Amino acid sequence: CADSRAPIEIVFDVQPGDLFVLRNAGNTLSHAEGSVVGSLEYCVGPLKAKLIVVLGHTKCGAMAGATQTMLSAQKAAEN
Repeated sequence: CADSRAPIEIVFDVQPGDLFVLRNAGNTLSHAEGSVVGSLEYCVGPLKAKLIVVLGHTKCGAMAGATQTMLSAQKAAEN
């Protein structure tokens, strides 16, 4: 999520600069969001990252909204 209240260095017990961190609202990803896709490609390509971790939190408004939209569309298609 884009919630920057979680100090990622403390969560993972590392020093600043040890992690390549991308923050993205709702942990969503598409080719339309070139900056996030490009950053991930850079992370695993030239930087040779061996691990990607996607973290979120409970009651994420972005995910709740996306889920509700999808469920509403499915329900409308069934009727």
